[in-house]
Amino acid sequence: MKLLFSNSSYRRLWWAQLISELGDGITRLVVIFLVAHLSDSPLALSLVVLSQVLPQMLFGAFVGPLVDRINRPLLMAASDIYRAGIVLGFILAQHSLPFIYALIWLQGIGTVFFEPARSALIPRLVGKEQISSAVSLSQATFMSMRLVGPALAGLLIPLGHFGWLFTFNALTFLLSAVFVFSLRGVEPWKLSSGQAKGGKTAAEKNEEQEARKVRQEKEAKMSYMGSFKEGLIQMYRHEGLFALLLLVVPVMLVVGVVNSNLNAALLQTFRIPAEHFGFVSSVIGAGSIIGAIAAPHLLRRLLPSRLLLTGIAGIGSACIFLLPLAPIYAHTGIISIYVWALLTGFTISCTNVPLSSLFLTLMPDEIRGRGSAVFGTVAETGTVIGIGLGGVFAVWFGVLEATAVAGGLLVIVSIVFPLLKYSRALKRKTAGTMTPPEGDAQAAMPS
Repeated sequence: MKLLFSNSSYRRLWWAQLISELGDGITRLVVIFLVAHLSDSPLALSLVVLSQVLPQMLFGAFVGPLVDRINRPLLMAASDIYRAGIVLGFILAQHSLPFIYALIWLQGIGTVFFEPARSALIPRLVGKEQISSAVSLSQATFMSMRLVGPALAGLLIPLGHFGWLFTFNALTFLLSAVFVFSLRGVEPWKLSSGQAKGGKTAAEKNEEQEARKVRQEKEAKMSYMGSFKEGLIQMYRHEGLFALLLLVVPVMLVVGVVNSNLNAALLQTFRIPAEHFGFVSSVIGAGSIIGAIAAPHLLRRLLPSRLLLTGIAGIGSACIFLLPLAPIYAHTGIISIYVWALLTGFTISCTNVPLSSLFLTLMPDEIRGRGSAVFGTVAETGTVIGIGLGGVFAVWFGVLEATAVAGGLLVIVSIVFPLLKYSRALKRKTAGTMTPPEGDAQAAMPS
């Protein structure tokens, strides 16, 4: 939280996230409510999820060169204004399923541009030493709004004024655009004089600036496809970044399996009472918030790569523990499910925060947009494939068994990965770079 008080630029970015995600949380539930009332088919709700992720899967990797060439705050503001217009379209489309799906898809295209730009902007606003704090705050905010937004929507939906709810979401996007637009002239974060002691000399910094200027000039002369290929080549050659991409694939596959099977496990296998179903999801969110808050403190004591692998092993163990949880639930009641949900949410954040922090720390600024776009595409694609595999394996082996096998895969990954050369590169390149200083840095940027 100190970061919000000490860095006015990041505070504006945080306000933009908070406001827009509150509106998103409300709209997400309203759209699901409308689709559920327009169609009795389970496929109708599945198509909502598919419409949300398809833009990232199809176009995500290709927007990276634009994110690296266009002023990022301007691109984010334009994306917010575009999404505000799309959300207003829901007012006219709320009685038509095809139009609802089309608008969800179009809104997703705006997000494809916004999120890589936001990720790429964070290190410039806070500096590498504060990336873990910024990412953990962003994660906690995201999960909080995932709880608050739907809860607020649940209170407002019975009133039936869907047009006003969509209008409210459009206004949140416009207000977000105002905040991010104000960042368009912000200079990169700089160390204060006290923090700079023992760091690089002025000559070394000048050399870095000159090298960066040369790279930027070279980038400006490249064609779009040349820029796209150059970003992929740099990521492939960077052992630390390649290591993270190797880890993202199994993690997101298992997340997809869990997303596919968790509701079936709770409702059909454990048969928990209906009144507790929503609360279990909320407890997972609460655990994620706690984990996001705790992650920066854990990163003061552990290497980021170690915390990441520990979190991956924790998610895998939570999946495996679903098997013995069934008889435990039969004897202890719903409290055991809540404890499992809380710990699962905690391990998810202890994976997300170091993963995102490592990625932003390792990624050179000139290809951060392309890297963030590729990272998001790999994650979304892995999740969708995992959802499909989770459904198939659940039919073949059973819901709990399929989830436990997926969890076992993650545990194996967490054990085997430290033996690979990529793991050694990850430790070497990030040792000492993620430990937050005693106090949050004072921003040396104009407000």
